[in-house]
Amino acid sequence: MLSGDGGSGVDGIETVPPAPEVSDPDLSVLVDRVESAIAELAEQSSVAWSNADRRAVIQRMETATRSLTAHSYTWLNELISQHGLDVYPGSVPSSVAWMLRITPRAAGARVRLAAELGDRTAFSGEVLPPLLPHTAAALRAGLLDAKHVQMIREFFRHLPRDVDPQTRELADEQLAGYASTRRPDDFAPLLAHLDSILNPDGDHDEGRGRRRRREATETTETQGCVLLPR
Repeated sequence: MLSGDGGSGVDGIETVPPAPEVSDPDLSVLVDRVESAIAELAEQSSVAWSNADRRAVIQRMETATRSLTAHSYTWLNELISQHGLDVYPGSVPSSVAWMLRITPRAAGARVRLAAELGDRTAFSGEVLPPLLPHTAAALRAGLLDAKHVQMIREFFRHLPRDVDPQTRELADEQLAGYASTRRPDDFAPLLAHLDSILNPDGDHDEGRGRRRRREATETTETQGCVLLPR
């Protein structure tokens, strides 16, 4: 329960209340349908499944899980901007931590992901696209793993400030496209190759810069891959 008198729990909260009912009738039916489908699938006797069906179910449920998580970033942004977390005390990450029963550190990471990959609302009320729109779209389609996203976000954090917006968008589009069809370890050399084109001087970390340039050279020699025109 929420404790308004500063109870014994962290931030004055002793236990987290269960998820509330959805008040909108149409939305409630939709959410109930999703939960019912999950419960029905979980009750199936998988021992009788063929291995082909097991592979199909595992892959499709992975896609669905990634997609739902990606869409939740927009919902979280809206909840934050409309003060929907005010029922909890403390900071936004602390509130998200209580709501989802995760650590504040994980909640802070979730908030940062939402800020970059979810739709946002301007002060004027205008809905703004994600900061990385192509990566966000691929994630919503369930095509990217969390590691793909981490690698792409790190790439843009190290991108020089003087790279123009059009080139940044093209890089986002091409990285999202390549990541959508490759494992993270296969994607890494392609990302390093693009980094060598847009960030030829490397990083302040010389060892890291040399490693990226070596990976880029190996990629070019073995795949003949050029992500952006030279």
